[in-house]
Order: sequence, then C-alpha cells, then structure tokens
Amino acid sequence: MSEKTCKYCAMQIPEKASVCPYCRKKVPLQITIKTSNPERPMDILKDYSGLLIVIFLCLFALFYFQLREPESKNIESQEENTSSASTPTSHRPKTPSTGESGILHCGMEYVPMAVTEEAFKAWIRADVAGDRQGKVALFESRQIFFANENARALVIERGVLKSRVRIQSGMAEGSAGWVPNEWIQPL
Repeated sequence: MSEKTCKYCAMQIPEKASVCPYCRKKVPLQITIKTSNPERPMDILKDYSGLLIVIFLCLFALFYFQLREPESKNIESQEENTSSASTPTSHRPKTPSTGESGILHCGMEYVPMAVTEEAFKAWIRADVAGDRQGKVALFESRQIFFANENARALVIERGVLKSRVRIQSGMAEGSAGWVPNEWIQPL
C-alpha cells in the first residue's frame, strides 16, 4: 500500500485517505496522471526540427542559384578568382584565339569597348550596379568608346574572360580596346 505525507502534520498516511488519522484534518486527494513517456512530444519536435532545417536550406539554395544574376554580370570577380589553368576549356565559349578574327556581337546597336583593362573593370562594375551615370562618365572621359555591332575584329590579346581586339571595319576601324570574350563570335 502506498502512502503520502499529510501536509498539516507531516505524518505518513494511506494514499487514499481523505482525512488524516493523526491530526483529523481534511487532506486533498492527489490525482496523478501517468503517461507512458512524458518527454516524448519534445523528442518528436527535436527529431523533426533537424529535418525541417535541412529542407529549408535545400529550398533556399535552390532559389538562390536559380534567381542569381547571370555569370556574365560578374566578370570582374570571376577574372580575379580564376586562372586559365583551372578553367576547363569545355566551359569557355568558343572565342577566336590571339591572331584570329571574329565578329563583335553584344545584342545592342553599338558595342562598348574599354581603352584599358582598368576602364574595362570600371565599366563592368558600373554595369552590374546599374550605374548609368558611371558609364556616361567613362564614355565622356574617353575611357570607353563604341564600335558597330557585327564589326569585324582581330583578337590582339586573349584573357580568361576578356580580350583586347582591334576593330577592322565600321566607325571605329583601327581602334583597339577590351571586350568580354563572349562578345567575340567566330567568323
């Protein structure tokens, strides 16, 4: 037989007693609800929280990589972090090599060309940031000039992501400047 303690006289009394036999005071009944495992709901939450975190991270990564700006918008950072030895040739667009001619094509009426590598990087930074005034300032300071779309160009120097070309036809014939490799199409 189990016992409980009287809260008035501190004597041990039968668990089912409603009155203490020693002090004669009324003792409330203790109701205990027994569960098979009282901590189980928290264990379930802990088990599924790890799974929920993994699902959330997968969804985040999926949306991040699908909604990112195209690789060509980040030419400057790619060039700084990539060497020609570590870039597989299968991932490079087919671009004429040094000494070969190609056609300039960027999808606009005129193709912007940078006089120096620094001006090229500045143009890309302004383009990625959507800084129209920055691009205008580069043009006004004569660091950027324009060639006709579909003008013929000779590749003078070829880099991983950009090449220096000499224009062979159109309004900028004879001028040399830097353009992204993807803008130089084979003949």
